[in-house]
Amino acid sequence: MEWLIPIVAIFCVFGLPMIIVLVSMLLKHQRNMAALIHQNRGVNQEQESEIARLKSEVETLKAALYEHSTSVDDNVRALSSRIDRIESATQTRNN
Repeated sequence: MEWLIPIVAIFCVFGLPMIIVLVSMLLKHQRNMAALIHQNRGVNQEQESEIARLKSEVETLKAALYEHSTSVDDNVRALSSRIDRIESATQTRNN
């Protein structure tokens, strides 16, 4: 039991300060990680709103492209029909 007192004294002199330093380092690291997580949440929300805006814009552009391609297709059909009628009328006159 005599050996217990020197061990406790050595622990109090060297061990407790080491534990205090380690705990303070751990707490500092934890605070830094919490700050990073909170910063990333703000960035993620900004990115998500930007992505939503871009998706909406892409949908609008898709609708406009579909409308224009349909219009062009209708115009091509109308021109093709006119050409067929003109060719038919020309052939009838020539015969």
